[in-house]
Amino acid sequence: MSQFRYEEGAAMAMTAPVASLIEIEIRDRFDQHTIASVADVLDGAHAIRPHRLVLDLSDCTAIDASAVDLLLATHRRLWHDGGRLLLRAPSCRVHRLLNLAHVTDVVEVEPAASSGRTGPGEDAL
Repeated sequence: MSQFRYEEGAAMAMTAPVASLIEIEIRDRFDQHTIASVADVLDGAHAIRPHRLVLDLSDCTAIDASAVDLLLATHRRLWHDGGRLLLRAPSCRVHRLLNLAHVTDVVEVEPAASSGRTGPGEDAL
């Protein structure tokens, strides 16, 4: 398994040059201010041609339309090459936006473990 970790202002780290599974953690905001850096990381991951690319959104506090566009483009690229995208553990707020944008209709979403806790920066409903 390869792992990329993206944190705003931090360098990308990758282990294992080739893998069938790549996991990427996106922390804090995933929006127009971070989209270029995240796109670079996703391009690097796509170049390895993984069978499955997992984006861990458990610490992602918010996404915007540019992030949704990038997620859908990443899904299409992976699908075309026989790979799959999985969005892991988005907060309730992020999941609602993904649902409203119909991302959940085409991309697999693994819900957060039901620990009773809310996502970063949000209150329980």
